[in-house]
Amino acid sequence: MDFLLTFNNDAALVGNLEGKVRTEKRPAHLSSQDWQVGLSNNYLEPEHGYNEEGMPFQNMTGDFRFENGQVKVVRLEGVKPYETFADAGSGLSVRAVFLSHLNQWAVTE
Repeated sequence: MDFLLTFNNDAALVGNLEGKVRTEKRPAHLSSQDWQVGLSNNYLEPEHGYNEEGMPFQNMTGDFRFENGQVKVVRLEGVKPYETFADAGSGLSVRAVFLSHLNQWAVTE
């Protein structure tokens, strides 16, 4: 399960569930249109973030606590800063973050 972070007619930056990014090159036998269709079919779409500081997240931890006689679900909240991933030879660059506890990539616009 990999995520398409960004692409052009010749290459794509793809993020995996370990938080690693790799470059995929368009095979010579594929047209640009077939390349784009293949990318959209083979990879998941990341979340899109608009917060300059990073990607806000919230996730239930599965823990509970009592507060004022009521059961409250414990949530993990925060903002994870974006990193820049690039392949200069392919002309690709993207600001993205991998939220490991959600198994989700997010990119800036």
